[in-house]
Amino acid sequence: MLYLDLDNFKAFNDVYGFSKGDEIIKFTARIISKNILRK
Repeated sequence: MLYLDLDNFKAFNDVYGFSKGDEIIKFTARIISKNILRK
């Protein structure tokens, strides 16, 4: 399990909207998933 706090994410959502915020979360999750060491 991984807990991640994206700084100022609420401000991003307020400016660009929740759909763009969702895209950023999914993009971030893909990048982390591709680069994490699995055991």
